[in-house]
Amino acid sequence: MSEIEKSVACNTAGPNAIEKIANGELPQNFEALDEVAKSLIRINAKTAQTLAVIVADVRSNHLRSTTEWTMWASTTLQLQGAYLHHLHRIGKLLTGLLQNGSKCCMQYYRRLFNLPFNSLYPLSRLAVDQVGPWLTHYKPEEMTRENIRDAVAAFLGESVEPRSEQPALPGFEDILDDLISIDKEALKTIVKDSDTAKRSLYAGFELLDAAIMYHQRATECDVVLLQTTKKALLSGIDEIEKIIAEKK
Repeated sequence: MSEIEKSVACNTAGPNAIEKIANGELPQNFEALDEVAKSLIRINAKTAQTLAVIVADVRSNHLRSTTEWTMWASTTLQLQGAYLHHLHRIGKLLTGLLQNGSKCCMQYYRRLFNLPFNSLYPLSRLAVDQVGPWLTHYKPEEMTRENIRDAVAAFLGESVEPRSEQPALPGFEDILDDLISIDKEALKTIVKDSDTAKRSLYAGFELLDAAIMYHQRATECDVVLLQTTKKALLSGIDEIEKIIAEKK
């Protein structure tokens, strides 16, 4: 083995290479540096997917208490909030495919796992048994995240409106995805002080107002969704009245 090959072999061991460079131990030739960089890019491309599978498996098979699971993720992995729940939702789909055990599901698992991570969240809306039929119609490897999101919505029977080329609020849909992905029980633990509670209410008011205005101008109205929303709001009003009566 040449000196270059020895250097490459020594420095492409993933975490070991990171530790060495962090300690100031740089490979002394271009070939070794190039190979380390390529190795790290390959690892990084699959890190989030791997974490998603681990996070979901730990939640379903090991730490079923939301409190224990979120504590483990925070202390061990430094993961919390929207990103943790984003990972969990994607991981649930991937581990569901694994648990199915069929040859087809293993193929679907590998196809999804190899997608860019930001393309996986829209796909996490699908049930495990819907992945195969969806993949017979679409090639996510050739699609943008926005196109995948629209294709999933269309597959689920939802209306898909044309997108403006320049959205008024770039990144807004990604923010909504992050909020929706948060586990409901965990979300209750995130709001821990009066300021966060106040800002959460204001943000909710603004989003609710925007959604109502959309339904006012829409040509077709999702009556079931509006009825469900009304029921939830009335239930919230009851809870607010109870709090006011208790705190007066």
